[in-house]
Amino acid sequence: MLDYDDESKERRQTVDSSLFYFEHEGPPAQFHRYPGMPDYCGPAIAAIAAVETAAIVISAASGIGVNTRRMYNVAKNYGLARMIIVTRLDAENANVADVFSSIQETFGLECHPINLPADGGKGVIDCLANDSGSADLLDVGECHTALIDRIVETDDTLMEQFMETGSVPPEKLGPAIGNAVAMGHLVPVLFVSAKHDVGVKELLDAIIRYAPSPLVGKKRTLVVGEGETATETVIEPDLEGDFVAQVFKITSDPKSNISTRSRACTAAR
Repeated sequence: MLDYDDESKERRQTVDSSLFYFEHEGPPAQFHRYPGMPDYCGPAIAAIAAVETAAIVISAASGIGVNTRRMYNVAKNYGLARMIIVTRLDAENANVADVFSSIQETFGLECHPINLPADGGKGVIDCLANDSGSADLLDVGECHTALIDRIVETDDTLMEQFMETGSVPPEKLGPAIGNAVAMGHLVPVLFVSAKHDVGVKELLDAIIRYAPSPLVGKKRTLVVGEGETATETVIEPDLEGDFVAQVFKITSDPKSNISTRSRACTAAR
């Protein structure tokens, strides 16, 4: 549905960006979808100024590519929250264990599985909700403990409670999860097989729960002037505030003489 332009159809791969949104147990979530090929990474880099979270997609069959590293590092250096989505669990040559190991080796130990593939890739098991269970790789209990530990490290009160009791009530983890992801202290890793509808609902749940909103995500700065006389003002999202926008993409419709500009609104959502 998103590869609607003629070139994408002819090449049978994404060559241009697409904007869409979905509603899933909460307010609408807006997405900017970009091609993964290095030749088309320019628009993806430009779009970093328009989002709070970068979702990096990695195939379980082909693993981490050169452009994967580049885009992850660009998003990290810009200060965005990050999520990693491992797809194609159903591929014949999929090697999920090696791919996850390379993710932590390449991007750091802050990359933690939120769920794990189970039943030979026919399902996933939630590592936050479950402290035991069977999975195709790693130990569910160990992943559960490591995930909780990573989350509470960003909240002194929760850390104290966790050290004293060994657990934290799920209802108290909500805000802490968003903060940990927004800070980059936690990079959720999720597993999906779109073809067989495995992990899709869990992915949508995680996006709504983990991806920070503009209220807690990276704050943009308005810079007025140049050099030593320049002044910087942090832009706080406010529905009653002045309208603020940044152009991150300009497209030309071949069937029209009017250019269409896509804008990212940071003052209102």
